[in-house]
Amino acid sequence: MSAIENGFVQNAIAENAFRLEIERERGDEVVVGVNRYVEDEAIDVPLQGIDEDAVARQVDRVRCHKTSQDLATVKQALDRVGETAASDGNLLPPMKDALRTGATLGQVAGRLRSIFGEYRAPS
Repeated sequence: MSAIENGFVQNAIAENAFRLEIERERGDEVVVGVNRYVEDEAIDVPLQGIDEDAVARQVDRVRCHKTSQDLATVKQALDRVGETAASDGNLLPPMKDALRTGATLGQVAGRLRSIFGEYRAPS
Protein backbone atom coordinates (compact mmCIF):
# COMPACT_ATOMS: atom_id res chain seq x y z
CA MET A 1 0.00 0.00 0.00
CA SER A 2 2.81 2.42 0.81
CA ALA A 3 4.35 1.76 -2.61
CA ILE A 4 1.18 3.13 -4.17
CA GLU A 5 0.96 6.06 -1.79
CA ASN A 6 4.62 6.95 -2.39
CA GLY A 7 4.09 6.93 -6.14
CA PHE A 8 6.42 3.98 -6.80
CA VAL A 9 3.88 2.13 -8.97
CA GLN A 10 2.93 5.25 -10.94
CA ASN A 11 6.60 6.08 -11.53
CA ALA A 12 7.36 2.53 -12.68
CA ILE A 13 4.45 2.66 -15.12
CA ALA A 14 5.52 6.07 -16.41
CA GLU A 15 9.14 4.97 -16.86
CA ASN A 16 8.07 1.84 -18.73
CA ALA A 17 5.70 3.84 -20.97
CA PHE A 18 8.50 6.31 -21.73
CA ARG A 19 10.94 3.52 -22.57
CA LEU A 20 8.41 1.82 -24.86
CA GLU A 21 7.64 5.11 -26.64
CA ILE A 22 11.36 5.67 -27.31
CA GLU A 23 11.61 2.12 -28.71
CA ARG A 24 8.57 2.74 -30.95
CA GLU A 25 10.04 6.00 -32.25
CA ARG A 26 13.36 4.29 -33.04
CA GLY A 27 11.49 1.44 -34.72
CA ASP A 28 12.76 -1.19 -32.27
CA GLU A 29 9.20 -1.80 -31.05
CA VAL A 30 6.85 -2.47 -33.96
CA VAL A 31 3.23 -1.38 -33.72
CA VAL A 32 1.37 -2.35 -36.87
CA GLY A 33 -0.57 0.60 -38.23
CA VAL A 34 1.33 3.08 -36.04
CA ASN A 35 5.00 2.88 -36.94
CA ARG A 36 4.91 0.07 -39.55
CA TYR A 37 2.51 -0.91 -42.31
CA VAL A 38 0.68 2.39 -42.07
CA GLU A 39 -2.03 3.03 -44.69
CA ASP A 40 -1.53 6.15 -46.77
CA GLU A 41 -5.23 6.94 -46.98
CA ALA A 42 -7.60 7.17 -44.07
CA ILE A 43 -10.12 4.38 -43.71
CA ASP A 44 -13.59 5.37 -42.57
CA VAL A 45 -14.55 2.92 -39.84
CA PRO A 46 -18.11 3.27 -38.55
CA LEU A 47 -18.47 3.60 -34.81
CA GLN A 48 -20.21 0.79 -33.03
CA GLY A 49 -23.37 2.04 -31.42
CA ILE A 50 -24.63 1.00 -28.02
CA ASP A 51 -27.79 -1.05 -28.17
CA GLU A 52 -29.92 0.70 -25.55
CA ASP A 53 -32.39 -2.20 -25.53
CA ALA A 54 -29.57 -4.61 -24.66
CA VAL A 55 -28.43 -2.28 -21.87
CA ALA A 56 -31.96 -2.09 -20.48
CA ARG A 57 -32.31 -5.90 -20.65
CA GLN A 58 -29.04 -6.36 -18.76
CA VAL A 59 -30.07 -3.85 -16.09
CA ASP A 60 -33.37 -5.72 -15.70
CA ARG A 61 -31.52 -9.04 -15.43
CA VAL A 62 -29.31 -7.70 -12.62
CA ARG A 63 -32.33 -6.25 -10.80
CA CYS A 64 -34.20 -9.57 -11.07
CA HIS A 65 -31.11 -11.45 -9.92
CA LYS A 66 -30.72 -9.20 -6.88
CA THR A 67 -34.39 -9.60 -5.89
CA SER A 68 -34.04 -13.39 -6.07
CA GLN A 69 -30.86 -13.51 -3.95
CA ASP A 70 -30.88 -15.35 -0.64
CA LEU A 71 -29.93 -12.19 1.22
CA ALA A 72 -28.74 -13.94 4.39
CA THR A 73 -26.45 -16.29 2.46
CA VAL A 74 -25.10 -13.50 0.26
CA LYS A 75 -24.50 -11.24 3.27
CA GLN A 76 -22.66 -14.03 5.07
CA ALA A 77 -20.47 -14.68 2.03
CA LEU A 78 -19.76 -10.96 1.58
CA ASP A 79 -18.87 -10.72 5.28
CA ARG A 80 -16.28 -13.48 4.76
CA VAL A 81 -14.86 -11.49 1.84
CA GLY A 82 -14.61 -8.44 4.10
CA GLU A 83 -13.01 -10.39 6.95
CA THR A 84 -10.44 -11.91 4.63
CA ALA A 85 -9.72 -8.54 3.04
CA ALA A 86 -9.12 -7.06 6.49
CA SER A 87 -6.62 -9.84 7.24
CA ASP A 88 -3.76 -11.14 5.13
CA GLY A 89 -5.69 -14.16 3.82
CA ASN A 90 -6.19 -15.27 0.23
CA LEU A 91 -9.18 -13.36 -1.17
CA LEU A 92 -9.88 -15.65 -4.11
CA PRO A 93 -11.69 -18.49 -2.27
CA PRO A 94 -14.14 -16.24 -0.37
CA MET A 95 -14.74 -14.11 -3.47
CA LYS A 96 -15.46 -17.26 -5.48
CA ASP A 97 -17.81 -18.51 -2.76
CA ALA A 98 -19.62 -15.17 -2.67
CA LEU A 99 -20.15 -15.24 -6.42
CA ARG A 100 -21.38 -18.83 -6.20
CA THR A 101 -23.95 -17.84 -3.57
CA GLY A 102 -25.32 -15.33 -6.05
CA ALA A 103 -23.53 -12.13 -5.04
CA THR A 104 -22.91 -9.81 -7.95
CA LEU A 105 -19.45 -8.65 -8.95
CA GLY A 106 -20.53 -5.15 -7.95
CA GLN A 107 -21.44 -6.34 -4.46
CA VAL A 108 -18.07 -8.07 -4.04
CA ALA A 109 -16.21 -5.02 -5.35
CA GLY A 110 -18.23 -2.79 -3.03
CA ARG A 111 -17.24 -4.88 -0.03
CA LEU A 112 -13.58 -4.71 -1.06
CA ARG A 113 -13.85 -0.93 -1.46
CA SER A 114 -15.30 -0.70 2.04
CA ILE A 115 -12.13 -2.35 3.38
CA PHE A 116 -9.40 -1.04 1.06
CA GLY A 117 -10.92 2.25 -0.01
CA GLU A 118 -10.61 3.58 -3.51
CA TYR A 119 -7.33 4.86 -4.92
CA ARG A 120 -7.39 8.38 -6.25
CA ALA A 121 -4.29 9.53 -8.08
CA PRO A 122 -2.88 12.72 -6.63
CA SER A 123 -3.59 15.69 -8.86
